[in-house]
Amino acid sequence: MIQDRIHEKIVQNCEEVCSWFDRLSEELPFPFYSSFDIRDSGFKLGPVDANIFPAGFNNICQQDKESSEALVKTYMETAYPEARHVLILTEEHTKNAYYWENVHTIMQLLSKAGYDTCVSFPGERTEPIEVESISGFKMTIHPTEKNGKDLIVNGMKVDAVISNNDFSQNYSGWLEGLSVPMNPPHDLGWHRRKKSDFFMVYNQLAEEFSRLLDVPSACVTVKTERFNHFDISNEQSRDELAQKTDQFITVLQREYQELGIE
Repeated sequence: MIQDRIHEKIVQNCEEVCSWFDRLSEELPFPFYSSFDIRDSGFKLGPVDANIFPAGFNNICQQDKESSEALVKTYMETAYPEARHVLILTEEHTKNAYYWENVHTIMQLLSKAGYDTCVSFPGERTEPIEVESISGFKMTIHPTEKNGKDLIVNGMKVDAVISNNDFSQNYSGWLEGLSVPMNPPHDLGWHRRKKSDFFMVYNQLAEEFSRLLDVPSACVTVKTERFNHFDISNEQSRDELAQKTDQFITVLQREYQELGIE
């Protein structure tokens, strides 16, 4: 199993791996949170998605919640030492009670770390609304007010924004002129982020990592190909995509055969 082999190689080369990670991490602003969907076929490990604005915190077990509180406190004190009032910016247009349980958990982590925490949607609204999580916890979604460069929510000036909205919609007009820091940043939203860019950067790092551990790069890289200007309503465009897909699979099959993978 490639998992076991990579683990063994990391243990054997722990000092080199840590040095490599530290070098890459220097002056890199890690986001408040992120999550990755990883697939394991036995002979290959690879991410299929990177979630910069992850939900699912409702699934954290109680033991991990307790350790997470300390991590949240350390991160916030380092990134925003003057912050006291924190806004969680959430997805709008959802009645998913499990999503709101996720938001409630993030609220709890921030509150137990010592922060006054409130919740709002991006954009301009005038009336508060109430939502309910799957466990029955009720939360008020407060409207926001812009006051010069400041953002005011429920009468308090916001010191930092933790975004749990993936910004499929841009909202740049609403954010224009605000000085409050947002984490993860708005620029990492889906209105401009592309998986093709992620895989390009990921594969560069995976190649380095595999050389460091002396394992085949094919065990950790993700083969992708960009298909530009696709028009789902155009039959010719759909046919071109189908042809490209067949060619891609043919090349992949050949590469797998060379590696002895059925």
